[in-house]
Amino acid sequence: MKKQPANFVAWRLILMLALVCLPLTGAMAKDDVWTPKEFIAASGIDKALAAITKGMRDAVNAPELDQAIDAEKLKEVWPEAVETTFSEKHLEDGFIEQLSGKITPKEYQAIRQFLESDFGRRVTRLEVDAHALDVSELNARGAEVAKSIAPDRIRVIKEMIDAIGGVESGLTIAMNSSFAMLKGMQAGGAIPLQLPDEDIRKFLKESEPKMRQEIGALLALSTAYTYKDLSDEELKFYVDFLNSPAGKAMYKKSLTALDAMLSERMVDFGNTLMTLMGHRKS
Repeated sequence: MKKQPANFVAWRLILMLALVCLPLTGAMAKDDVWTPKEFIAASGIDKALAAITKGMRDAVNAPELDQAIDAEKLKEVWPEAVETTFSEKHLEDGFIEQLSGKITPKEYQAIRQFLESDFGRRVTRLEVDAHALDVSELNARGAEVAKSIAPDRIRVIKEMIDAIGGVESGLTIAMNSSFAMLKGMQAGGAIPLQLPDEDIRKFLKESEPKMRQEIGALLALSTAYTYKDLSDEELKFYVDFLNSPAGKAMYKKSLTALDAMLSERMVDFGNTLMTLMGHRKS
């Protein structure tokens, strides 16, 4: 098999990691006013971010890295690059910075009524449990659930994914993170990557149809498993919340913060990775 530069095999890893945080809802803190740090701890977002870090650590064993040029060296320096740029603290601090001031007290109050209900807390537990699984395990379990799922429930799952803009959000995060990583690798001195931004975006654009298809399939499986214990009526009730102004505000602002944070971290990661590989001396 033809070997590829590290940047050209990394996007699949980024795609998988981007899906870990979808969906991102959870139970709120009890006070009307809280800090972003209290919010992400109460909502379970901190666990979702930790899952991304774990995914980055585990990616050193992904077959995609074996396809890269100088794969042995890449896998040797990968763990250090992750710990110095993609630790749980890096992601949590970055997410808090991006989210600060974005969700208003009024929006928090509207979300709280739903998420502090018994049903809201139940949904939170389901989502936190799903975040505890790695992506491959989550989707394997989803595939099992999908074997016996009814057509009507499939339609509701699609409505849920559409309500949060799941496919487009996942695609945006994957594309932006990929671009950011390539820019970081450029800054880190990777000679094959001295390309104009428009050429990098053109390369990524060519991957977009396949990425969109894969994101849609993976989200369908992960959603089917995550909410398998909800009845059809409960699932529809949750979709109604997601389509409400409060639900839409919650998702849009959380996912925007996630996108910005991951892009920032990927620039740093790509730069650090190439520096550690010896393309540029620190």
